[in-house]
Amino acid sequence: MSAEDRRESILAAATEVFVEVGHLRGKASAVARRVGVSEPVVFQNFGTKSARGVVAAVAAGLAEVPPEHGR
Repeated sequence: MSAEDRRESILAAATEVFVEVGHLRGKASAVARRVGVSEPVVFQNFGTKSARGVVAAVAAGLAEVPPEHGR
C-alpha cells in the first residue's frame, strides 16, 4: 500500500470512529484496529501521539467537501 493510500485508509477509519463515538472519545488505538495497523503507524502518518492530528486532518477534509455532497 502506498503512503498516500495508507493515510487515506487511516482518515476513513478515523472518520468512522469519530462519527460513532465523537472526537473526544475517539482513540488512535480504535482507528488503528479498524485499519489493521498498530498505533505507531497512525502516529507516523499524523505526527502526534493522540488522536488530535487525525481529528484535524478529518476536519480539514470535511471542510473541503462541497455543500452539494451532503454536508
